[in-house]
Amino acid sequence: MDEVRAVTLGHVCSIEAKISGTPDTPTLHAHAHCGVMVDERTYFHGGVYKVHQRQWVRWWNDAARVDPSQHLICDIKAMKGPNGETDPQSLRRSFVEVCKYAIAPKDLYHHSDDGISVDPRVALALYTALRGKRLVTYDRCFKRAEKRLSRKAKEAPGTNT
Repeated sequence: MDEVRAVTLGHVCSIEAKISGTPDTPTLHAHAHCGVMVDERTYFHGGVYKVHQRQWVRWWNDAARVDPSQHLICDIKAMKGPNGETDPQSLRRSFVEVCKYAIAPKDLYHHSDDGISVDPRVALALYTALRGKRLVTYDRCFKRAEKRLSRKAKEAPGTNT
């Protein structure tokens, strides 16, 4: 979408699959964690966002190809560290949190005295929901950073290329 590209520098998005419900009726709740990079000089005007939250929700509905009446939750806020810090290290940790995991391992299996067990219905639900899906995406400024980091890693002494 050209409108989104015009107000952003890039994004990172990961899809998280959370398993909940009961052992008899497990449910899969898929949701996204996204980090969007904007230029603070042009995106924020006197403390007011250039794009209102309602517009982000409309764009998200369009991208997800869902009926707006489904009321997707889209919570937009400035990324900060756990205590409101905005230093580079805190922001880095926040971005790691965005991309941390697609599926919480504790949701996939159960420990018991007999060992580890996996509910086949949970495995089937995950397979059905996630088969062929890309769980982490990124573009533009993040794609360029990934390419630079990959190139540096290949050029580092002692690495096999």
